[in-house]
Amino acid sequence: MKRLLFVLLLAITSLGYGGMCNKSGGGGDTSSGSSGSAPAIAAPSNLQATLTTYSGLPAVKFTWQDNSNNEDNFAVSIKPLGGGYIEDAVVAGANETIAYVDTLTLDAISSGTKTWYFKVRALSITVEPYLSSYSNEVSITLP
Repeated sequence: MKRLLFVLLLAITSLGYGGMCNKSGGGGDTSSGSSGSAPAIAAPSNLQATLTTYSGLPAVKFTWQDNSNNEDNFAVSIKPLGGGYIEDAVVAGANETIAYVDTLTLDAISSGTKTWYFKVRALSITVEPYLSSYSNEVSITLP
């Protein structure tokens, strides 16, 4: 059974990841705090975003491939065209490969923005460096 969690802004802080979030906004980044070491959590891949509806509201559906076996959550970061990433804005549980964000939320974050970019990473509270690298970045243009 799929659980859907809608957590906006500072979601990771409430889950105990505060201060460990990567704020660089680039794809393929890690926040290990140690240079040259590979992430202990495998990054998700094949991120896709499609327009759909969820509970009667227009929404963006995210799907990805789970390549890790030791994550506690997945987090999707979102960025409006011309803006910076809002890190870990949408969170899904371990072993889940689907999440949603309603387009009304996107509009509230950046009114009038039609093009959005997304990337996902795996998170752990027990496996250092706590964050995987990011997946591929995808974009979607709202109607």
